Amino acid sequence: MLKQMMAEIIFRNPGDMNPAIADLIGFDFEVRILDDWIDDDGPAVWILATTLSGLNQSAFFHSVRAIAEPLGGDVVEAGLAPDDLEAWIASKS
Repeated sequence: MLKQMMAEIIFRNPGDMNPAIADLIGFDFEVRILDDWIDDDGPAVWILATTLSGLNQSAFFHSVRAIAEPLGGDVVEAGLAPDDLEAWIASKS
């Protein structure tokens, strides 16, 4: 059964972000740059990638990491998306 999954990814070098976003979109992810999460103390930028997946949480985490890390992204969290994703995002900013 497909479930809504999400991954929080940080790019410490914003120049690495666009190729990773392109790859994630190529794997049917919706990607959002979290403008409110931009690090004031450095150049880091956060993105949130969401998709429907039949993978369990561990396999999903490893699949996202395999896409993002070679392109400079650090997967902070990946797994089931909360029921109210917008409220979750607002609570983190």
